[in-house]
Amino acid sequence: MVSGATIHIVLIMIIMAGWCAELLDVKGAFLHGTFEKGRKVYMEVPQGFEQFYPWNFVLLLLKTLYGTKQAAKAFWLKLLEAFRGMNYTRSKADPCLYFKWTLLGLVRWISWVDDCLIAGKREAVQKAKAEMMARFDCDAVGELKEYVGCKIDFNREEGWIKLTQPVLMQSFQDEFELDESDRPRTPATPGEVLQKGQPEDEVPAEEQSTYRSGTGKLLHVMKWTRPEILNAVRELSRFMSGAMKAHMKAMYRVMNY
Repeated sequence: MVSGATIHIVLIMIIMAGWCAELLDVKGAFLHGTFEKGRKVYMEVPQGFEQFYPWNFVLLLLKTLYGTKQAAKAFWLKLLEAFRGMNYTRSKADPCLYFKWTLLGLVRWISWVDDCLIAGKREAVQKAKAEMMARFDCDAVGELKEYVGCKIDFNREEGWIKLTQPVLMQSFQDEFELDESDRPRTPATPGEVLQKGQPEDEVPAEEQSTYRSGTGKLLHVMKWTRPEILNAVRELSRFMSGAMKAHMKAMYRVMNY
């Protein structure tokens, strides 16, 4: 998985250098991989195909499938093979960052599972995109407007870039019982320290699930667009099992903030 710092640095380079940035989505990514030599993986006959095989048959997989543990790594190895074939160098700082100097300037790629981000001068990006699409069946998403769950707005004249997460923010209102009239000025209550409670004080299992889901969403918001909630969310993440009413209240406060 690519580092968040790598993504931020490349986004900054895009705005500073005036680069073009586009996205490619590799179709059926996990179907491209092959198993390592000597490994044999079998599967049961898929539902609906039983009539074509004897009752005691299993199928030997010749390539990876979605759901197999090897699929993600096998696709990544195929992707590395493609980048080597295009003469790209893999970064020593981040294994999901690739680059090449061309006559048209520097071209950078970031791989995020099956999403591939290309950045460089427009002509160089178009050439690089064509090379990748010759190797994989890809969906050309187009100019970079959304990435890693964030909406991305560029202002090239003023030289700034803005990341927001409107879909995730809306999910707080749609999935959680928030008091929208209460908008605190700070993400956590000043002077309050969350403490671990006794097992008998824990909220029911359904609320525990809600707490884990909500805290997970807040961790994603914290990482990409709202760093000021870091301390509050870090404290919430300490109680992913054994949450109490006080922890639920603190989570809702961060969401309302």
